[in-house]
Amino acid sequence: MFHPPENRLVGWEPLFFTSGARKCEFAYDYLGRRIEKKVYTYDGSTWSLSQTRRYVWNTTAGNSSGWLLLLELDDSGGAGFQPARKLTWGLDLSGQRGGAGILPADLGQRGGAGILPADLGQRDGAGILPADLDGAGGIGGLLATSDPNDPQDPNDLFGDFVFCYDANGNVGQLIDLAHDPNDPAGAIKAHYEYDPYGNMLLDVSDPNQSGPYAAANPYRFSTKPWDDETGLGYWGYRYYDSRVGRWINRDPIGEMGGTHLYNYVYNTPLHAFDAIGHASATPLEGTGGLLGAMALCAIPPPTPLSCFAQFGPCYGGTYIIRNGRCVCVPWPGGASGDSKSCSWGHYWDCKTGQCVEADPFAGDVYGNCCGGNRDCSPTGCSAPDSGDCWDAACGNHDQCYHYNEISAAPGPGPWVGYTPKHCACDCKLVQEMKACGGGSSVVPVAVKQVIQFFCTLMEYNKCECSACGP
Repeated sequence: MFHPPENRLVGWEPLFFTSGARKCEFAYDYLGRRIEKKVYTYDGSTWSLSQTRRYVWNTTAGNSSGWLLLLELDDSGGAGFQPARKLTWGLDLSGQRGGAGILPADLGQRGGAGILPADLGQRDGAGILPADLDGAGGIGGLLATSDPNDPQDPNDLFGDFVFCYDANGNVGQLIDLAHDPNDPAGAIKAHYEYDPYGNMLLDVSDPNQSGPYAAANPYRFSTKPWDDETGLGYWGYRYYDSRVGRWINRDPIGEMGGTHLYNYVYNTPLHAFDAIGHASATPLEGTGGLLGAMALCAIPPPTPLSCFAQFGPCYGGTYIIRNGRCVCVPWPGGASGDSKSCSWGHYWDCKTGQCVEADPFAGDVYGNCCGGNRDCSPTGCSAPDSGDCWDAACGNHDQCYHYNEISAAPGPGPWVGYTPKHCACDCKLVQEMKACGGGSSVVPVAVKQVIQFFCTLMEYNKCECSACGP
């Protein structure tokens, strides 16, 4: 596989090959849409061009996403490019469910609210779709295909098929419009079944299992075209490999979308899909204007708390949700006071502006357990001192309190305000503190005091924590 700096797949060839093997080359337009595929065949000594196919996409004018393929042209016969397949589109999952289907505004696709214009029937538009009716990237919206080269039915001169889907927009069957009315079972020319990640459960090359047109039709799982040469599905921004359940291209926005750059719909393909390879989505049930709205977000939708649980502390700032993704941003206007690193057993008091000694038998009003290094922000911590494992555990505990929206205990005794959230944060702190010692008996006195404080606090409040045992 060959990836240029634009993160696009431009070439593919097998690592080991014999006579009859195939390799591919791809070309794209300025939007990243694939406009050409060349297939080469190996004859035992050299590679020879065996097929050139070009692709025509819909316009990006008006409210259209520009990601609907309209026409495939083929030059295999040597008579110039001739129509190989024509595609007819309707409402995809976003339009079918009445949702806004809004793509992230900062990706340049659209900023519309998905509201139908009042003068829809009076407009002079030339084939422009109403707002966001193709917001799911065409998934579940391919109505029919015309294949003039279909050899399966000699009575069907135009090779017209209509598509049937499951609830997630995966193609289930292709129905022949010219079928014999006395043979309704013969109308099904292709039948597909998938596992959750899109692998075929039926052999598409066997007409007895999948129908006579199953192999010729490339539009299958998630209504995306699949290349038989590579076994990959083409989503738009990225290619997907169902055999491993992940993308082969990294996330277009890098780690802003999470540390795993290649996972597919957060590993929840039964409940989610991806429109064009850049953001996971799920159809939401609702009422009124929100019925079936397309939510471009993690599954389940992320919260600052889930961001902290997944990625750890956001030092010097806080997590916000942007386009359904966790983003660590600095506090607006900066910290509320100067920050300072204090010695062990002390913490920086933002109110008095000085290092003060920590009382091991009294809670910290900021929720800070030991206060090695902190700033004056609501999370109560800045980046820990390099290599200081105990300080990092303190910072983690601070943010655990912050994102769970809980306050510090007033002392190591029974407290009516102690909750299961306190228990989880405090027990994790003790676990991390003990792990820092690595089984060594050389543990700072202040750390031992912190462990004693929280274990006593948890015991008084009936919080079971195995880390507090011997």
